[in-house]
Amino acid sequence: DRVNKKMHLDDPTLKNKEIHEIHPIKQGGDPINPENKIPLDKFTHKNFTNFWRKIQNDCEKNGN
Repeated sequence: DRVNKKMHLDDPTLKNKEIHEIHPIKQGGDPINPENKIPLDKFTHKNFTNFWRKIQNDCEKNGN
C-alpha cells in the first residue's frame, strides 16, 4: 500500500485511479516493482480483482 500511495503522490494523473498488481501478490507477484503495477479506473479494477479472487478461490477449493 505504501508504494501505491507514493505513486499517487508522485503522479497527479493517477487521481481517481486504483493501482492494480498485474501479477497478483498472492500468486508471487512483486508488491513493490512498478513494472507489476498498472493504474485502472475503479470499475475496471473491481472486475480484475473479482476475476483473480475467483481464480484464487477455485485454486484453494481444488487444493492448488
